[in-house]
Amino acid sequence: MSFLFYICFAIKKQIMDLSKILGVLLVLLSILFLSLQFQAYEIEATGIKALALISLTLLYALKVKHKHPLFFGFLIVFTMGEIFNYITWVVNFDPDPYFDYFYYINNTLYIIAYTLLIFRI
Repeated sequence: MSFLFYICFAIKKQIMDLSKILGVLLVLLSILFLSLQFQAYEIEATGIKALALISLTLLYALKVKHKHPLFFGFLIVFTMGEIFNYITWVVNFDPDPYFDYFYYINNTLYIIAYTLLIFRI
């Protein structure tokens, strides 16, 4: 029984350490994002923003005990939208020059995310 308690304690300590690391990483990514935005590096800033949102979502998932499903859904879908936004900057894939699929897919993700947030409120 004490061995099981030790394992649970060790896992909890690692999660706490990971959440501290993610918190520091989130602050550093935010500062880097702001500096890239001020210097007009849009593509790099979009990638850093996506990484910051991934770390924020992981931090929320690990740190908050009573997660609200709608807010957690908002974080996941909004992060997916930001990742997709970064991919559209990096990958040059345009199947139809007259219809911008990426625009509609990404805005649909944002609409779903903000709808979840509105239902949360």
